[in-house]
Amino acid sequence: MDLGRFLAARYAVDGTGGPVAGRHSFYRGASPSHWDESARTAIDALVDVIDAPGATEVWKTAQESSWTGSPVWHHGDMSAVNLLV
Repeated sequence: MDLGRFLAARYAVDGTGGPVAGRHSFYRGASPSHWDESARTAIDALVDVIDAPGATEVWKTAQESSWTGSPVWHHGDMSAVNLLV
């Protein structure tokens, strides 16, 4: 619950003027199209394990998505080792 409140508060901070996604952030927050080659390679590698056509359709939909709201801060790699307590 505390983590949820922390993230909600972080998302509420005005991100205008903040850094854009790039090499420095491993492209977290970038358009999904940045990851197209990697995603398609992964889908191809897992063709015998997953529903590859379904995954490809989901990926195509993701690529067509875009953030249209105001800039927000987000944490692109939420895990216990990436949080200060």
